[in-house]
Amino acid sequence: MKVPPVERFSPGRVLWRSPGRATGGRYPRLKARAGRKAFSLAEVAIAVGITSVAVLVVLSLNATGLNTFRDAISDTACARIAQAVTQSVALGEFDGLTDAVHHFDADGMPIASGDPNAVYDARIRLVEFPLAQAGADAPNPAAAQGVRLELLPSGTEKRLYVRTFLVARSGKLRHETEGE
Repeated sequence: MKVPPVERFSPGRVLWRSPGRATGGRYPRLKARAGRKAFSLAEVAIAVGITSVAVLVVLSLNATGLNTFRDAISDTACARIAQAVTQSVALGEFDGLTDAVHHFDADGMPIASGDPNAVYDARIRLVEFPLAQAGADAPNPAAAQGVRLELLPSGTEKRLYVRTFLVARSGKLRHETEGE
């Protein structure tokens, strides 16, 4: 019996060929990429520069948006506090009006004095109401009282909100002026 000769591998000889590679049939992308060069260092540097500028712009807008959001929350709390204090003064006993300090949390809800969660202080001071702004004759001090509301962050003297108003004995607000 005759034994077939053993084929030996030689560098120039192809033993197996994938279908379509030689003709560009099934794998045309492989053939197209074979002659293409990579990106140059300058192209990569420009792409990285453009990307980094875009990322910095997005991050700076994010910081600005967060600051605006924080300010909006603070303004909302201040408005809530001012409304609550103004209502309590207007609806309270006229003869019981005195200088007072009320404490509020970050949401504008009243809390007890000395509470560590106090974020805002609302000072109520009895003042002489500026008659030129009232546009009326001098009110009888027994019938009306000027009240000044100052809203401050706890532990500071920086005023966030100031309002002066006149409270009549009937409990109605007669006139308001915005302060500083």
